[in-house]
Amino acid sequence: EALRASTRHEVRLEYALPLVELTVFLVAQLTVAPEGLSAASFASFCLMHSLAVYFLAVVTLPLHRSVYSWTEGCDAIRPHQRDFGLHTMLATEEYDIDLQPSADTGLHLAKRIFVYALFNDHIVHHLFPTVDASMHAEVHTILREHCRVFGVVREPRRFASLSMGTLLALVREPDNLGYYPTVTIHNSGNNSKVGTSLSK
Repeated sequence: EALRASTRHEVRLEYALPLVELTVFLVAQLTVAPEGLSAASFASFCLMHSLAVYFLAVVTLPLHRSVYSWTEGCDAIRPHQRDFGLHTMLATEEYDIDLQPSADTGLHLAKRIFVYALFNDHIVHHLFPTVDASMHAEVHTILREHCRVFGVVREPRRFASLSMGTLLALVREPDNLGYYPTVTIHNSGNNSKVGTSLSK
């Protein structure tokens, strides 16, 4: 109950920080240039915050905060799910992952860098945070094989689906978080020895 109660969203003082920043910006601008506010300076301020909102709220929020990702207050982690690798996959999402070489590889890479800021490939990022993004495709190959051995199946979701899941998560009730995991475990495909884990 305490965990569920902690999911309630209340207005917090730090939400006003952008307004404080804007106030400091205006005071500093008018102090340095008493003749008036520079349109270019104000446009730069708006652009800076717009990009921050885009990358934090649009690109990255669906990767952890949706009805498809485990979070505090959701169903308790079962004993067979108490594993770093599996828990990371339960609590993290990814989208628009193209692992096959194609004619538009350069265009896809540009989209990953400039549209998604490389955040879309998020599961590998959390499993191996120090691995360079250029090596993520190779890690995916190993991860897929590892999941096959342990009988872990993951349902891929598109960005639009994850975004809708995030909107649903923002309005869900504390006593009904509506958790729909995209990861399932099929014991029949698990050829691992007793005592091994997905993280090893």
